[in-house]
Amino acid sequence: MKHLIIGLISFFIAWSSLYAQDGPRVGVPAFDFPEENNLNLANLVTEVVIDLLQNSGRYTVIDMTSEEQRQAALDRAQENYKAENWIDAYSALNPELILGGEITSIKFVKSNSSTKPGYRAAISFTLKLIEVESSKITASDQFSSVRSELRLTPETALTSAIESLRPDILNFFETHIKQDFPVIRINDFKKERVLSITAQIPQNLALRKGDKLKIIHMEKIGDQMVPSIIGEAVVKTLISGDYWNLDVKSGGDRMFMLKDDLTNIRCSE
Repeated sequence: MKHLIIGLISFFIAWSSLYAQDGPRVGVPAFDFPEENNLNLANLVTEVVIDLLQNSGRYTVIDMTSEEQRQAALDRAQENYKAENWIDAYSALNPELILGGEITSIKFVKSNSSTKPGYRAAISFTLKLIEVESSKITASDQFSSVRSELRLTPETALTSAIESLRPDILNFFETHIKQDFPVIRINDFKKERVLSITAQIPQNLALRKGDKLKIIHMEKIGDQMVPSIIGEAVVKTLISGDYWNLDVKSGGDRMFMLKDDLTNIRCSE
């Protein structure tokens, strides 16, 4: 189980409490690296990926790399969940996602040139997604950089190598972690059919006129809120802040029927 923790990103199904302005909550424990003498490099890789996620503006990142934070999670799990399972421990910190990685290779090449001294680095690692509630791994991918540009130190060379993978890492997240956003109001309807809505969507997602979003309805089945797609909306205009007007292209009749349950209607990527 210890080695399962190292490589995962886990998704805690909590649709009903996910708010667009915060983004999915991503907990990040320290990445695993089999070379125990180079754990400082593993910590560096973890820190760079944390910064990458934070700077994307799409996620609320919970740093879980320190022993103190892990122990706090275990203590809360013992108290709140009466369990020793690691999933309960991470749930105690209230992340919706847990990101972890397993570093398979870090290589350095030193330049002995007197005019251009320094280092080049290359890295390979794996990221995984796991659903917290079921412990099911939902996605996994490997990443390998080319040799970095020449840098003065091994650490800065390694950072450069990871930065070269930025588009691939963000694409992995955006592909496998879809966000949804609250519908604030119904703007217009005609003949029992919703024509336009206002939704709260972070500006940092850089939506453009014409972008399409799914309309979903959250329905309670047993103890869970289960999403179902009821239609499609198209981005029209930014009102102000994080508030956007969208035209409802399909599912307007179904949405009209659910107008009294607006808090459970959302737009989704």
